[in-house]
Amino acid sequence: ENINNLIALRINSSDRKRYELIEQVVMKSLFVIVFLLGGGALAKYFPQEILDIWNKIADPYSTECALQAGVTKDYVREELLKGSVPDSLQFKNYFVCIYEHLELFDTDGEFSKQRIHKLVPYMSVPFTEVCVTESKKGRDRLEKSYLMLGCVVNGLSNDD
Repeated sequence: ENINNLIALRINSSDRKRYELIEQVVMKSLFVIVFLLGGGALAKYFPQEILDIWNKIADPYSTECALQAGVTKDYVREELLKGSVPDSLQFKNYFVCIYEHLELFDTDGEFSKQRIHKLVPYMSVPFTEVCVTESKKGRDRLEKSYLMLGCVVNGLSNDD
């Protein structure tokens, strides 16, 4: 009888290990499926009509700023349409250049809410307040510009 119990214990132990392995594989597979499906569901895009308004505002300076920053205007446009704000020095420099030409910074180096309202029609008062507050977390114009742009793009982008 002890031998039968020992055999049953080994089978159960072996089955338990096999079950745990199968469970791990299933859980990892489910994670991958959820991640892939969720990633597609969470994809964002920036509305073309808003980008068109922005391009009209920034156009007088976009060629100069793209050359100065080392990016192409097409690259900037494509990234924005994807709802993407790359964390790259070139991308940040492009927007610092645009924002400086548009005089969106106050003398204290922070974004001017009044100037944004005057120049950018799709920025509501509350939304501008949120994004200016977010930009203040940056330590310099590069970071402030990156945070401002990220706030605007995230706030105005739509889900697929």
